Amino acid sequence: MTQLHTDVIIVGGGPAGLLLAIELGRRQIRTILFDQDCSTTINPQANATQARTMEHYRRLGFANEVRTQGLPPNYPTDIAYFTTFSGYELARFQLPSADEAKDLIKKMGGSWSAAELPHRVSQMYVEQVLHRQATRLKSVALRYQHEVTKVIDNIDHVEATVVTDKNTFVVSAQYLIGCDGPRSTVRKHLGITMEGEANKKRDFVGGYMHAVYLKGKHLYDAINGDPAWMHVNVNHRRRCFLAAIDGKSEFVFHTQLKSGEDKDNISEIQTRNMFAECMGRSVDFDIISRSSWTAGFTLVAEKLSVDRIFLAGDAAHLFTPTGGLGYNTAIEDAVNLGWKLAAVIKKWGGSRLLDSYQMERHPSAVRNTNYARGFAESLGSFKPKPELEAHTSEGSKLRA
Repeated sequence: MTQLHTDVIIVGGGPAGLLLAIELGRRQIRTILFDQDCSTTINPQANATQARTMEHYRRLGFANEVRTQGLPPNYPTDIAYFTTFSGYELARFQLPSADEAKDLIKKMGGSWSAAELPHRVSQMYVEQVLHRQATRLKSVALRYQHEVTKVIDNIDHVEATVVTDKNTFVVSAQYLIGCDGPRSTVRKHLGITMEGEANKKRDFVGGYMHAVYLKGKHLYDAINGDPAWMHVNVNHRRRCFLAAIDGKSEFVFHTQLKSGEDKDNISEIQTRNMFAECMGRSVDFDIISRSSWTAGFTLVAEKLSVDRIFLAGDAAHLFTPTGGLGYNTAIEDAVNLGWKLAAVIKKWGGSRLLDSYQMERHPSAVRNTNYARGFAESLGSFKPKPELEAHTSEGSKLRA
């Protein structure tokens, strides 16, 4: 069996894995990233890059490249609330476009000062930028369609068994980092359990959800009011949200499944009916992809490392995606761990430096997952009254 050698093995090519590869590559650490998929994600996932994450991208020199992705530069990133998307607009948080953010940041001061403002962009676009940046680094190798099936810690080094459609081989390294998502193979091999709350049921963002990546060039004609980045449906019949992806015709739609709706057997007709229910009218669109998923997790790994093997990103913590905290917490993991690994490998970091990863990142994961849970509770516990969408004086009072 062929054996390769490197400094660091990264398992998983999502935002955490790619940014960690960049952090290590910028410090000339030999790194191989393995991912079982054929490329970066092709479906919308996280949709909000927060200010601190944008500051890291600025430090690395590609914040402007990220800010050009996704929505057009003059597109508002408002969050708007509706009875149905073609019905009454209940409230709107006005937020700046990418162009406006560049100007606003120059005028901010005091406690609101920052190097960058947040950017609303789909994870699939961010991963493309991260991939381009990682491939430019000579000490970094990205290997897609390579599945890591086994990891071993041998005290003085680690080994990973890698399987492709052509062969199986072993890679050895000084350290291995599992950035391989919520079903992490690395975490399971380490025997690390997740602690916290799972499968919390709510009327919204708790339980089974159905996600639809769709394209409809006439959707903006059907949606009431000015363009927004996030459209939230506040309706007693069906709860959902609709995020703009490209500001032209592409959106991602997430709806709470009702009792009796089988997550594994949602037909295309059902999907279109769900969307029409939230839109308040029938509208034509193309389905690019769709799948069911589960909301209601507040989980953090009991520990983030065992000897020379570490966890980061969704392998280390699992969120209900309210507040955009999952992806941004993953980025902080990568930043925190990257320089420390480089310091120890280059022998200018002390022997206990890597112990600080657990001390610093575990409390942050607990704090952030609990914040996301609180946000989800505020959304999921609210029960809209049927009269909210009524064309009556009572309806008007409820909407005021």
